Amino acid sequence: MNYIQNESNRTVNPSSIRMRTFLVPLLGAALYYAGVIVVFFIAAIILGPQNAEKYQQGLNAIAMALLIPPVLIWVRFSRRYEGKKLFFTRITFAKLCSAVTVAFGLVGLTILYFLLVTKAAESAPFIADSLKMYEKMTETIRLGAIDKWIYVGTIVILVPVVEELIFRGIILHEFLSTMKTIPSVILASAVFAIVHIQPIQVGYAFFCGIIISAVYVLSRNIVLSILLHAVFNFLGSGVQTLVPEETKLLDNLVYIYFGAIVLSVAALIYLKKNKEAEIKTEACHASVSEG
Repeated sequence: MNYIQNESNRTVNPSSIRMRTFLVPLLGAALYYAGVIVVFFIAAIILGPQNAEKYQQGLNAIAMALLIPPVLIWVRFSRRYEGKKLFFTRITFAKLCSAVTVAFGLVGLTILYFLLVTKAAESAPFIADSLKMYEKMTETIRLGAIDKWIYVGTIVILVPVVEELIFRGIILHEFLSTMKTIPSVILASAVFAIVHIQPIQVGYAFFCGIIISAVYVLSRNIVLSILLHAVFNFLGSGVQTLVPEETKLLDNLVYIYFGAIVLSVAALIYLKKNKEAEIKTEACHASVSEG
């Protein structure tokens, strides 16, 4: 049976936790930032700092696109020389629906998170300042039409692919090779949160990372975690960017998001039971083949 089939039942030798267990996450985070820094540095030299800032959305898209090849090379290297394979079990319609449902529920949880943060900001100056900084950082109302579409395309297509391959495909797998599933998910999600730097963003990135990691481990397919991430980004940022604020669509969607929180629990339970059934079936097939 392959690596992931043994994942839920394996025992971990504490001595297997080695320097690379912590070095890989650091290198993954460094690679993530290197792409952005290099692209903006080159643009600033060629165009000048002020002109480079005008093309921020396009440069972000270029940076994310340029990161995909080295990340794929890293994933291939890990598979060939370390035996760490991305999860690629069969995708079913039920799994697809589960991933999308969890994405809706995750938006609902994020809205609740911001309600709590806003309430806490009333009595905590640090939180209030961080919230203002976050709102300024994520403001897209001043973007032109083309920049809005570039922004949405980047956060819905490029960012999910890059971040899932790095933080789930590489970093989570590194932790899974030396630790049990729960601590692996928590540590990988902590790394995912920390790289977002901005305090408000770090908070929701952490629980988003945990849930996306859970879906990845339970569904055993990287495509579904990418899909979940893409739908979450589209609903959480893309819709708000493309839909005028005065429309009632955004207000109506909130009720759907809150309702999806409950459905997300059911979706995760389904994925867990389905994984157990798949592993039993695979074990039976392996026994028959060996026999």
